Amino acid sequence: MSSICFWFDCVWLWSNILKMDKFIIRSKKPSSSKSNDSSSNIQAETNRTIETNITTEISSTTETSKTTNTHKNKTTNRTENITTESNNNGNPSTTEAGPSEDEASSQKKYKQKYKTSWEVHYSWLQCVNESCFCKICFKSLENNKKNLERHHVSERHVTKQKNESQMMSIPSLFQHANTCDSDISKIKAELMCVMFCIKRNLSISNMDALPSLISNVCPDSSIAKTIKCGRTKATSMINNIIGPFSQSLIVEHLKNNKFSIIIDETTDVSSTKCLVLVTRFFNIVTNKMTDHFFALLELQHSDSQEIFSSLKSIFEEKNIALTNIIGLATDNASVMSGNISGVKAKFLQINKNLFFLGCTCHSLHLCASAAFKKFPDYLEKIIKAIYNYFAHSPKRIGAYKQFQEAFDLKTNNILGLSATRWLSLESVINRLLEQWQGLQHYFNLEAFENQNSTVNISNFLMNSKNKLYLLFLSYILNLMNKSNKLFQSEFTQIHLLNQVMQDLFLEILKNFIRLDEINVDVNFEDSALYMPLSDIYFGIQLQQHINKNLNEFAEDELFDIKNNLLEFYKELCNQIKKRFNFNNKKLQLLKYLDVSQIANGSLMSILPIFEEFPHSSQNVEVLNMQWRFLLGNNDFINKYHDP
Repeated sequence: MSSICFWFDCVWLWSNILKMDKFIIRSKKPSSSKSNDSSSNIQAETNRTIETNITTEISSTTETSKTTNTHKNKTTNRTENITTESNNNGNPSTTEAGPSEDEASSQKKYKQKYKTSWEVHYSWLQCVNESCFCKICFKSLENNKKNLERHHVSERHVTKQKNESQMMSIPSLFQHANTCDSDISKIKAELMCVMFCIKRNLSISNMDALPSLISNVCPDSSIAKTIKCGRTKATSMINNIIGPFSQSLIVEHLKNNKFSIIIDETTDVSSTKCLVLVTRFFNIVTNKMTDHFFALLELQHSDSQEIFSSLKSIFEEKNIALTNIIGLATDNASVMSGNISGVKAKFLQINKNLFFLGCTCHSLHLCASAAFKKFPDYLEKIIKAIYNYFAHSPKRIGAYKQFQEAFDLKTNNILGLSATRWLSLESVINRLLEQWQGLQHYFNLEAFENQNSTVNISNFLMNSKNKLYLLFLSYILNLMNKSNKLFQSEFTQIHLLNQVMQDLFLEILKNFIRLDEINVDVNFEDSALYMPLSDIYFGIQLQQHINKNLNEFAEDELFDIKNNLLEFYKELCNQIKKRFNFNNKKLQLLKYLDVSQIANGSLMSILPIFEEFPHSSQNVEVLNMQWRFLLGNNDFINKYHDP
């Protein structure tokens, strides 16, 4: 009996240690030995007694430990399975059993696959690389429905979804079928604001402030209050609506009419080579010649073949016939204007009647730049050095203003020479001549005090012969810039080109060639045709300066200076003759398109012009009748002609 009590105490202690809900010891009946029947009966009776006592004892502690045991039982397997078995020899054995195969497989990590059924409940969901992706937040999510639900109710997602629902798509703005008049008025107002920036080349960022400005200026306008168009919406309207629509109008016109193209290369800040394409045609709506930007083509190389191929591709893409191109305008680079392999030559293979014209302004720049090389090299270097000395120093500019006030000079800044626009040298030189006295005294003081690079500038300013060069350049560059500005006009001036360039050429010749020998075909290299050196005209300011300071110039020094100026004249005439053909029949006939020439009866029929420009045979007789109607009809021309 003492052994039974000892066993009961052990079991009770063990159950409290493990905190188990139940502890049942079952003993199987031995099957191999009959000699143990009596001991088995005793053992079975003992087990039933122990089970009854254990159940009664543990029931009092079950309620307090149930909560803790339940949590542990859900997260872990039972630590031990105690089984008392009898082997064939009747010897009982106790074994520890590990987890079953089903329990081991349940512990493996399982990756949830994407289910299309989730998209029914979450409209913002889409599948990207077999994973969940939020179209509103642009965020990848785990393939888990609980995770999707958490994201669906998150504050960030809810806010973005609300903003998304309030935004209208650009195409929906222009679907007027179901919109009221107020909505249409709002759309028109936003379009007008965007077009305001486009026409005046204003930054699109202005659209962030323009609608609020209009609303404040017009507080009583219901339309002004509804305008909501920032830079993002304005950019979308330009790229998706205004741009494609405008280009479609241009394309439609180019398909059915003749036109000219203007092309030029450019390089952006990322060093990407691009080709700008502008079309020029007669607009039947405005009854005027108009220029329209057509495309910006990216180039890998700048050779003539790629430029031509890019142009050909863009026109073929829009179904525009290359034979509709009747005019080509470019700069004077050989890649563009070359007669053998240039872009011009490749277009002439398609249309032999193509009219080509190089940039007149660019040609004049090159003429003046080449002639300037006849002067001493230091001249341009000193002009740049004077500008650079003041350019980035507010201290020096402030000090020089004291000299301007002392000599009663205008408080203007010194100008810099443009590297690509050589004729801008005129304004630079005029500013130096205006500030000459103040600059002389300022750089004399700088050279005396600092003994630095200003010594060369001071010596240049104190030498009177250098001022003679600047006075001459002021005169001749002004003469060239008058012609240059004429061809920068927004109005059509091509009919004046031949006459203006011829007048400029003859004006230069009159300065050093005898008047009885002057014509466009004169041999200006023949010194026998020259005036005496003392009679050659170099500008009235230069002659006045010589007369006032005659004692400062040696006779041989003046002779050398005037010879250099004469060489400038000769080289300038040579460059103009290279770049302009005064005997070009097409350019000569274009002058008769001036209404005043028609009224004078200089050309009785339009036939000579048509023979040089045979691009259209339609209504030639009608055009000629209108031409002849204008002959001598000055009253009609004065009444209706818009100069």
